Amino acid sequence: MQKSAEKARECRKRRREGRERNEEEESNATERTPSTSHAHLAPHLQLRKDIYASFLHCSSTDDNPQHHLCPKTPDSYCFYQRAKANNKPVPSHKTMKVSFQLSSALRQKVWGEYKRLTSDKILSACLLGKTQNPNEHLHSRIWRYCSKYKNANKNILDFSVAQAVLDYNVGYQEGFIVPLLGEPFTDIHKPTLKKRDEKRESC
Repeated sequence: MQKSAEKARECRKRRREGRERNEEEESNATERTPSTSHAHLAPHLQLRKDIYASFLHCSSTDDNPQHHLCPKTPDSYCFYQRAKANNKPVPSHKTMKVSFQLSSALRQKVWGEYKRLTSDKILSACLLGKTQNPNEHLHSRIWRYCSKYKNANKNILDFSVAQAVLDYNVGYQEGFIVPLLGEPFTDIHKPTLKKRDEKRESC
């Protein structure tokens, strides 16, 4: 009986120490991310803050609310900060549509992944707003000519791929094939294709 009690105390002690380590690690990480207004943060710090906020928000409970990184505005997505900004009672966390409760060990692992994915190197690459998957970007162009939700024969698919590759490589103006089909290139086409090229170059 005494051994069982000692074992239970030891288990509780390990769980408590694990929670404390996890909370300390989260605290250290969030302290390096200022909780001031987003407008005053460097772009990569703002992005990191938003990512950390998503984890802390979704893992909050009534006993341990962690919304200090959530937007503190009357129209905030965070029900906790929204209620406080509007001077209203804060609802229970049990009403949250997206939430998860993890054990201390799992929480620590997930938090480690959050920190890894918010390194300066990764965030700097994301801030450029460039397409990270060129293949998927090309696929989206093909689907514009040939919807993936409808059946199409091989000729239509081949044409769609060829036209998408042409648009992707040389642009909409140079790749415009209507004149090759005997139709004139009118003033109506030019501004439309020019705008599409400008949008393509900015992607």
